[in-house]
Formats: sequence, structure tokens, C-alpha cells
Amino acid sequence: ERLVGLLPLAIAATDGKPAVAGTYQAEYQSWLADPSDGGAFVSEALRIVGTRFPRADLTFRYLPHGAPVEHLVRAGYGSRLTQVLHKRPLMRIDGDALAKSLAKKSNKSRFNRLNRMGNVTLDRLTSRVELESAIHDASVQYDLRQGATHRSPPFLEDPFKRQFHLSLMSQPDALHVTLLRVDKTVVSSHVDYLDRKWSYLGVPSHSPFYFQHSPGKLHMLLLGKLLADEGVECLDLTPGGDPWVLAFWMFQVVFAATAAT
Repeated sequence: ERLVGLLPLAIAATDGKPAVAGTYQAEYQSWLADPSDGGAFVSEALRIVGTRFPRADLTFRYLPHGAPVEHLVRAGYGSRLTQVLHKRPLMRIDGDALAKSLAKKSNKSRFNRLNRMGNVTLDRLTSRVELESAIHDASVQYDLRQGATHRSPPFLEDPFKRQFHLSLMSQPDALHVTLLRVDKTVVSSHVDYLDRKWSYLGVPSHSPFYFQHSPGKLHMLLLGKLLADEGVECLDLTPGGDPWVLAFWMFQVVFAATAAT
């Protein structure tokens, strides 16, 4: 026997119904199958799930662009399949363009104002121990922004979220974590996901005490240069339509459709 496909599911503790693993914690959700499978695996997997849970709806929050949903239509799932298209902003990593943007008068002015407060550095964290020392500041800043925007502080509401990211940090090349510091003070942070030549926005945050200096914008510019040096080609700012991504159109943001089923 050999593995030809994998559909990771979980059973919700609240109602005992199946859910795609990760639920709202996972930005993209899908299945894995041999390219030669032709859709047979996912069709049979969903048939089995439907037989065991006849009244359950299975929701893929965001399917990756290019997910082969046409196989499900051909297999007779068309009438039971609902697709909603979403835009996802993609930041193409162009080191030269980012360097020119950093050299602009407005950005140099922001950077100089921060430098007058202390030594400004962008630090890449590479170990769980390093993240353990920084995750408190990052999670508090993230909760403040999410609480103000969506009335939901993710780390405060989910006691496992912090440990989840620490566990990911133990896996090689799973996370891409950077901190923008003024001396030892964290003014902005990015806990992003990494997949070969792509990075995916995860937990971005910045200190409200430095907002007038646009630390989030400066962090994105410096992060882009770092990603370019590391050979990363794209930063996926992920679907959802959050207004803050509009600030990054200057980074050649292009939009591609992705489907949520």
C-alpha cells in the first residue's frame, strides 16, 4: 500500500461535527493528493465524510489558488459546492524597488526620527528560545490592533495560540520572524510563515506608542529587502480584504483570485 491522498480533519468539541484542520487559525486549507490522482481521492474522501456526517457542512476557509475544485464538479458535487472568490494581495519582492522606496525623503525622515530615539535594527529570529523572549510583546501588540479593529484579541481568547507558534518555531524553516527594535524596545514584529520561495503573512503587529513614526510601514520595507536577500520571491498578504494592506500597493501589490468553498 502507498499513501495517495490526505484530507486533514478535526472533530469540533462543541458539536461533534467535522471541520477542516486548522479552522479559522489556518489561512489556507486544502487536501494533498498524487498529481496523477485526477480528483478521485478527494471525491471519495468527501463521500466517506458525507456518509458518516450526513448533516454536516465542510468549509475550506480559503482554498489555495489553483486548487482542483473542477474534479468535484465532475464527480457530481456541483450542486452541493459553493464557491466565493476573494482577492489576495501579493507583494512581489523586488530588492531594487524596495531600496529606492527606503531612500525616499518621507521614509528616510521616519527612519531618522526613530534613530534619534535609539539604535534601530531589524532582527531575524531563528530559534524557539528567541521567540519565547519576544512573543509576549508581539502578542500584546497584535491583540491591541485586532481588538480595536475586530473586537477580538486572538491571543487573549485562545490560550493555545502562543504555544502553537512556539511549536512551529521549533520546526526548521516553518516561520519567518523579524523584530524592528529601537534599542531593546520592540516597535514592530512579524511572525510569518515560510514555504520555500514564498512567505505568508501571519501575525504582524506594532507598538501603538510609536504609531506616528509608521513602524509597520518601515518594517515592511526592511523585511522586503531581507526577503530579497534570502531569495524569497513573494510575500502573500493573504485574503480577507483588511484595509491596512492598501498601504502596501506601493510595493507592486498585485491581486490574484483565490476561492473559498
